[in-house]
Amino acid sequence: MITEIDEMYDEEAEESLDGHEDENENENEEQEAQKRIPEEVPTKVKPIPKYSSLFIFSPTNKIRVFCNKIICHSYFGNIILVCIMISSGMLAAEDPLDRDPYRKDLLEKFDKFFTIVFVIEIILKVIVYGAILHKGSFCREGFNILDIVVVCCGLLSFLNTYVVNHRSARF
Repeated sequence: MITEIDEMYDEEAEESLDGHEDENENENEEQEAQKRIPEEVPTKVKPIPKYSSLFIFSPTNKIRVFCNKIICHSYFGNIILVCIMISSGMLAAEDPLDRDPYRKDLLEKFDKFFTIVFVIEIILKVIVYGAILHKGSFCREGFNILDIVVVCCGLLSFLNTYVVNHRSARF
């Protein structure tokens, strides 16, 4: 009789263990499914500084908030990086000794396009972060100053080309 009772307890224990194994398997499957479901990737959004930008744009200004949404979007950063890479490739492809006018004109057009893109980037960031005066402003970071120097060199190059072309057109 004791053996029959032991057997009954053993059978019940096995069934309950099987039930727990099924529950554990279900829990494991749910955990695996949750791992497979992509969670929203946290974005690094640099907040709008609490100071006014350029003494014009308050932190709640619609233009400033809109510019912040643009520059914090992941596509904006990716587009700028692609423009930097292509622009660098175009600079490497430029040959000052080559007299091919078609290639020279094409490279100049790309150079103008990329300079305009970089000027727009700087304008948007200055509107959002301010120029110089406040903590976190645009010109308080070294790479941003490098961006300004590069863009200013490009703008001076265009100005020089414009002046030379108009002087030669007068004479």
